[in-house]
Amino acid sequence: MRRPHFISWKTFFFLIALQIAALSLPNTSFSRLNPQEIARNPQSLSGQHIKDGQIGDLVIKNALITGLQLKNITFLKASIENVTFENCTFEKVNFAGTNFTNVLFKNCIFKESGKTSDPDNLTQIAGTARNVMFQACELRNVEFAFSDASSGFLLFKDIIKAKSVEENGPFILSGGAHIRIDNCSFQSGIIGGRDNASAMVKNSVFTNASVYAGKTFISSSRFSDECYPGGTLLVITDSELTGGMLHIEGAAYALNNSYKYEVVNTKYGNIVAGVGIETLKPENKVYITGKEGVHCLRIFGGDVEARNLALLTPMFSQLNNPTPITALNLKDVTIQGAYWKGLTLLGGKWENVRIEPPVAVKKTSIQNMQAYRLEYPKGMPFTNKNEIKMDVKEANQPFDWPEIVAPTPEEHGLIWWPEVEPGYRP
Repeated sequence: MRRPHFISWKTFFFLIALQIAALSLPNTSFSRLNPQEIARNPQSLSGQHIKDGQIGDLVIKNALITGLQLKNITFLKASIENVTFENCTFEKVNFAGTNFTNVLFKNCIFKESGKTSDPDNLTQIAGTARNVMFQACELRNVEFAFSDASSGFLLFKDIIKAKSVEENGPFILSGGAHIRIDNCSFQSGIIGGRDNASAMVKNSVFTNASVYAGKTFISSSRFSDECYPGGTLLVITDSELTGGMLHIEGAAYALNNSYKYEVVNTKYGNIVAGVGIETLKPENKVYITGKEGVHCLRIFGGDVEARNLALLTPMFSQLNNPTPITALNLKDVTIQGAYWKGLTLLGGKWENVRIEPPVAVKKTSIQNMQAYRLEYPKGMPFTNKNEIKMDVKEANQPFDWPEIVAPTPEEHGLIWWPEVEPGYRP
């Protein structure tokens, strides 16, 4: 006779424990995502793991959401208002046409899923942004594209890892929001807005990354490699620049900065590469002053005024820009070697300028130049005097040099940071 089968008490309680654990597992089924339920109870998203699906007409308001993990999710239309996301992960999430209003992302991760070379694997955030902040987040291979309807602030604070999947490709683009960046590090990509947007940067590091807007103010920051800060109005002060280019469409004030040089190995040998100055129009005005030390500049066009600089092998040329340099005004400047090949300089004034050899010239033309105390302390510096035409008239007294005063954000109706940062407050 067969003995009846009994479950031991240990097995019984083990099965009960499995059932409880199963009930407490995070939601991994997209089919169970209910937009109406989320609208009623947005806090229910906390701790959820949701993947693989599309959702439309999602509304999330007035909530603190923590520990949410989304993967391979597309929001066809969404409205997110008065919300804080904390310690959340967005992996290959497409916020298509999403309206963000008063939203804080804190300690969140935005990243791709799969090969970074495939743009379909990115996390993409598109729509409108009205007062949105990213604090201490990782922005890994994510693209932002906010429309012209965006307004208010777009804030980045304490960001350590941030890069675009495409080096020097679009990263954070905003039609009209005012971008503010504080204590951040960006490793690649373009951060910028159109003429009705503004950008202000403090205490930040950009490597192969650029910041650009109609009005751009930068202070106490560092730019290196292929960086192209710029704007219709660009003010950059007390910063360090190595390589790259200032791209100017109106006026620029580059004051009290370090313009570092780097030795670049090319097929023509090692060359010294400095910080470039490129203007869109010949009349664009650029003011440059520097900290103590040796600097390196490459000037390709515009109306440029530089003071109190020791320049190592500066390049004045139109190699990359067919527009002549309208004017080059120099005061208290020492030039130690230079590359002036292909230079057409239409005028300017030089005061207390010392030029030391070698100055490489070829098809070089300097016109309408006035000079007061122009010196060649080591003899004529030009490599081939037959390749340079200089029209220089000596002045018998110093020139008038008005004080350089950079515009301030306040003069343009801008403020650095909102009094109340974005995010949910019950």
